[in-house]
Amino acid sequence: SQASWTLRVHVGANQDEAIAVNIYAANVANLFSGEGAQAAQTAPVQEGAQQEGAQQPAPATAPSQGGVNSPVNVTTTVDANTSLAKIENAIRMISDQRANLGAFQNRLESIKDSTEYA
Repeated sequence: SQASWTLRVHVGANQDEAIAVNIYAANVANLFSGEGAQAAQTAPVQEGAQQEGAQQPAPATAPSQGGVNSPVNVTTTVDANTSLAKIENAIRMISDQRANLGAFQNRLESIKDSTEYA
């Protein structure tokens, strides 16, 4: 599945005036493997590139353990501690993505407000 994509929005009167935000697929497979956050942080934003719209990634399935689809295993203390670390990392990744999306929204609102009075 696609781990991340970039959403670009043209915001100005001139060519290549755009703002962009990287969005990673926040599904179980990406959250617990760390691929989503790594790809979102390292994906380059090309200002001159043409954007035909954001593409939605295909859903991924979680790894199977004993017939149950779950990346979390709590059968031993070591497994439980490892699982807690994975959960904490997934929460951090979602929080980081929410912060990035909030900053993107703030930029859009600022641009909207400045064009209303221009």
